[in-house]
Amino acid sequence: MNTDDIRQYKKKLEEESKDIKDSLERFAKKDPAVPGDWDTTFPIFGTSLEENAAAVEDYENKVGVEHELELRLREIETALEKINVYTFGVCEKCGKEIEKERLDVNPEAQLCEKCME
Repeated sequence: MNTDDIRQYKKKLEEESKDIKDSLERFAKKDPAVPGDWDTTFPIFGTSLEENAAAVEDYENKVGVEHELELRLREIETALEKINVYTFGVCEKCGKEIEKERLDVNPEAQLCEKCME
């Protein structure tokens, strides 16, 4: 893999990281005590049972989204760290190079196609 490819993957990963953080900031706050953890903001209750039920349902949905975004962000940060230590694009299982086509679609991929089977 050449340095231009690496630069492009790094740029893509950094943009994705920023987008995810922007999304999380819309409904969650970063937990200063736990690195990489975000806490969904609990809604303020309304004056009726219907409003309160809707607020709780919305909160529950956001917690699920928060979890998925945190996992994705962790994968991206791991890929960026691999770029920094020159191990990006190497399969964690077999040690061979991950296919460029796979990285083009999913630059935070940790396994080559063969090891994914």
